Amino acid sequence: MELLGRACDGEARSALASPDGTWTATWWLRGCMTSSSVEARVSVHRVSDDFRADESSVFGFWGNPDVSMRWVDRSTLVIHCTDCDPKKVSQQVGAIGNVHVRYEFPAASTGR
Repeated sequence: MELLGRACDGEARSALASPDGTWTATWWLRGCMTSSSVEARVSVHRVSDDFRADESSVFGFWGNPDVSMRWVDRSTLVIHCTDCDPKKVSQQVGAIGNVHVRYEFPAASTGR
């Protein structure tokens, strides 16, 4: 996973291309980390499309969680959020185009 730039409004934190190079999953923040209303987003978009487009957003979370992403294959993305509280999830989409999205929230299953 490639870490990109500083974390502020509309700037990517990381981006990961699908195995076939068709899609990119981008983790980015809406609002600055110094703001109390920062929202983490993950977008799945074609390589040539803007990751900030609303229609490409698959995951939203209020705060600045510890997020990682991995492609299982060319059409399955797993979003892993170590410290996500399900009550703070603002968006959780199961598929976009032909890409299926799975979620792992270990903190929720352990009761933390």
